[in-house]
Amino acid sequence: MKQKKKILWMLLPVLVFVGCGSQGSVLKRTQEESSLLETQEKEPETADGAETKDGQEENPEQTEESLPEWIYVDVCGAVENPGVYRIEAGSRVFQVLEQAGGCTEDASLETVNQADLLSDGQKIRIYTREEMEQMGDDLRDESQGMETDSQTTSDGRVDINRAGKEELMTLTGIGETRAQAILAYRESHGKFSSVEELMQVEGIKEKTYEKLKNQIRIN
Repeated sequence: MKQKKKILWMLLPVLVFVGCGSQGSVLKRTQEESSLLETQEKEPETADGAETKDGQEENPEQTEESLPEWIYVDVCGAVENPGVYRIEAGSRVFQVLEQAGGCTEDASLETVNQADLLSDGQKIRIYTREEMEQMGDDLRDESQGMETDSQTTSDGRVDINRAGKEELMTLTGIGETRAQAILAYRESHGKFSSVEELMQVEGIKEKTYEKLKNQIRIN
């Protein structure tokens, strides 16, 4: 019995030391967990997994909004480097011409507004001086062709070589069918060489011609 008590007294310091050590370990872990929670609470939160501004990425949406909007413009004609160009929205014609290397020496800018705002998908064509002259000739020819709708002379006679259908129908004995026949004859045979040739048109005989011969002329 005495021997057992003696052993217990010898083991008691060991048990006390072990118990204290366990409590110390638990206390240490508790303190570490508290510190970790405090650190996490202090860290700033960011949206969508983006990082903070300290040398890190920003919110992707904010980055996307800050990018400039781009448009595409087709530049052709008398420029050094024709092609499709990507340029910032809000740019003007002269800026995309600069991207295309500028205009050639024979370019004509008379009809180009270089200060005009560009739009996406726009086509800018620069004509040469020769092309501009040719277009001028074409416009003059077109305006002359339009005169065929009004070819009544000062004496009231109608030029049957240039008059249109409506004006031909003002002639005595000429309705829509005969007016169309005159135009068809003129298209296939060319201009009338004399007013008497009008009798060669289908549906116009001598009797009809006699009624209107004083109302017509050729040029």
